[in-house]
Amino acid sequence: MRWNGRPGTVAVARLQGPAVDRGEAVVWAAKPRSTVVAEIPAASGDGTILFCQLDLQGHVRADGPSYDPVAERILLNLLSW
Repeated sequence: MRWNGRPGTVAVARLQGPAVDRGEAVVWAAKPRSTVVAEIPAASGDGTILFCQLDLQGHVRADGPSYDPVAERILLNLLSW
């Protein structure tokens, strides 16, 4: 899958494993079982961890061929979360 039809891939890889099964899928790529962003409960305590496999860095350089303002906004939102 590609960012809005731009060159390059959306995600580095899908998230897998027992921790992902316990968490909540936030974004999936090609099909529902290909989770690329998930919120997973911390092993101890009440917190959660947001795991993100989206290829955002490859799409945030405004002078690059695969720039996408959506990727830039997602990255900024993740950093402020």
